Amino acid sequence: MAKVFHKLQTLLRKPFADKSLRDSLKKGLRPFHLPLVLLIICILAYGVLTPWLGFYWDDWVWIWIGHSQGRSALLNIDQAHRPLSGEVLWLGALLFGENPFGWQFYTLTARWLAGLAAWWMLNQLWPHSKARNAAVTLLICVYPAYTHQFVAVNSSRHVFPLALFFLSIGAMVAAVRKPGWCWPYTTLALASTILAMLTSEYFYGLELLRPLILWIAFSGQEQTPRQQLGKTLRAWLPYLAVLVAVFAWRYQVSKTANYDISLLDKLSAAPWETLSQIITTIVGDAYTAGLAIWVKAFSIPAARNLGAGKIGLLLTLVGSGALLAFASLMAFPAEKRKATGQALLLGAAALLVGGLPAWLTGLEIKLAFPGDRLTLPLAFGAALVAAVLLEALVRWRVVWALLVAVIAGLSIGADFQTAVAYQQDWHLQADFFEQLSWRAPGLEPDTAIVSDVLPYVYDKDDSLSGPLNMIYAPDSPSDRYHILYLDTRLGKAIPALEKGLPITYETHSLQFSGSTDQVLLVYYNPPQCLRILHPVYDVNLHRLPDLLQQALPIATLDPITNAPQATSLTPAQIFGTVPETGWCYYFQKADLARQFRDWDEVVHIAQSAFQLNIEPNHASELVPYIQGYAYTGQYDRALDLTKQAAELNTAPAMQRMLCDAWNDITGHAPASVVREATLGEINAAFNCQTP
Repeated sequence: MAKVFHKLQTLLRKPFADKSLRDSLKKGLRPFHLPLVLLIICILAYGVLTPWLGFYWDDWVWIWIGHSQGRSALLNIDQAHRPLSGEVLWLGALLFGENPFGWQFYTLTARWLAGLAAWWMLNQLWPHSKARNAAVTLLICVYPAYTHQFVAVNSSRHVFPLALFFLSIGAMVAAVRKPGWCWPYTTLALASTILAMLTSEYFYGLELLRPLILWIAFSGQEQTPRQQLGKTLRAWLPYLAVLVAVFAWRYQVSKTANYDISLLDKLSAAPWETLSQIITTIVGDAYTAGLAIWVKAFSIPAARNLGAGKIGLLLTLVGSGALLAFASLMAFPAEKRKATGQALLLGAAALLVGGLPAWLTGLEIKLAFPGDRLTLPLAFGAALVAAVLLEALVRWRVVWALLVAVIAGLSIGADFQTAVAYQQDWHLQADFFEQLSWRAPGLEPDTAIVSDVLPYVYDKDDSLSGPLNMIYAPDSPSDRYHILYLDTRLGKAIPALEKGLPITYETHSLQFSGSTDQVLLVYYNPPQCLRILHPVYDVNLHRLPDLLQQALPIATLDPITNAPQATSLTPAQIFGTVPETGWCYYFQKADLARQFRDWDEVVHIAQSAFQLNIEPNHASELVPYIQGYAYTGQYDRALDLTKQAAELNTAPAMQRMLCDAWNDITGHAPASVVREATLGEINAAFNCQTP
């Protein structure tokens, strides 16, 4: 084993023995090029798919408020507990309006600025460790745990404060390192931290790092530990005063707005048990978001998950990102490794205090959406610990740089995979609203769309109400329509699954008032077509979720009108592009015609669809056509489609659904010899119980 290790060492060191490769790297890439490198790295991680990304989660709430109430209304967003976050949203809306690409660019720029600020801050603290500082900065920029980067509108008000935090720390260190210019840097440091804390509470915990950072800044001077401690405390005092004032204000605000600080009540009720739980949580979160996340970046998906084209692009991004990171690190002159212990201590401390806002309020930090939004304050500690641990464990600089570069490249790959998931979510949003607009060209005001959880990873029901209102009531100052998930709203906004009950929902400055008498029950399970459920026809819909089955008695189609409102926006105007029309377009149009019992129109649509040789996504999507052909006297065609549906889905529920359709035909279609003969064949085949 020793011989193998020695050969490996020789192979790794040989290319750099004459410094030719290192010299060539330096000629092409200088250390002062790092800001440009960071920009390219951010683009590789977050910018490649931005033209095909959109709005998600709380993005839609802010976009809809800005659309319906004017951009100035954004200034009031979360004003009680984040007084300046609305300004970030307002500026973004002023610059980019309702353009998703513009907002993605806005937040990507913020991430780059955070990287620049971190680079400057680290150089103030450790001016002789620029290669390590560059490695930490690269990892901060690509930190893969924080997937909310693509929730661009909402995330902008958290990523910009991260840049301000790093700027404040750097200015604070510069103030004590350059006493002749103390007051300008101190002013900048205090102003930046106040702006950051009044915009987002995410980085309150990191403020506790200041005394440790100041201690490091004062180290190396000829002084006793007592003198160093005195300098540290005196320099910390103005920042401590700001921190105490903000903490006191935020504690008072938390009682009436946003998340309550629940940890103090738990400590009072069960101190030892709570203390044990919080220590376990802190250590677990620090490990998961600080160390394990870099291992997760090594996950490369199978081609079936992304497709061959995206797999190729993924590998290109990983390779080019790693190469660029490696070249940028090797461009720095060789340095003696200094302050490794200090850096590791600071990184560990950052991991142990970074999640304080979440821990105080009982929120869970997870590596899954939406809990991963709380990992952003841990990015600094995670990057610092990773870079320093590798530096401590790996003796050779080139190997260290290579390992950091590989982690950075794979993290870019992880970020790209996240972007692909967001792209798919945007496509599903567009498909959902396009199909909805086909099926319901117009909707009576105050209609609630009630559903099981829709197949979106990065959205929730109240956020999807934004595009819903933009389609059906773009000029309304509040919600005339709302989407509600049964699993979270039943027993709350929806009191019960009974007729005649009020439905009320309020979020921020938006209010919705409706009734269980005016509910569209929606089932969307791609690739099947969207279904606005009929209280009779869809009772036996195969694999209909239990909650939707229970809600069928309150379903109605009455709010649907056959013509769009005059001011309606189309999904194409909102989403830019929409899925190509196919089977689902014809199904929605046929289902709409069936609602109004326009059977001639159903048959006309059927003929258009079948001429294109397109296939249904689910057997139940043939039922409107079966009814249409039967009601127009074309029983042979109706019988053929019934047999086709039964072959596509042999489940008993599908057979019962076909029986329900023919029972409806029995009760309403004119009697004839052909009808009776066909019904006899249907009853014999499916054992239907004729009413």
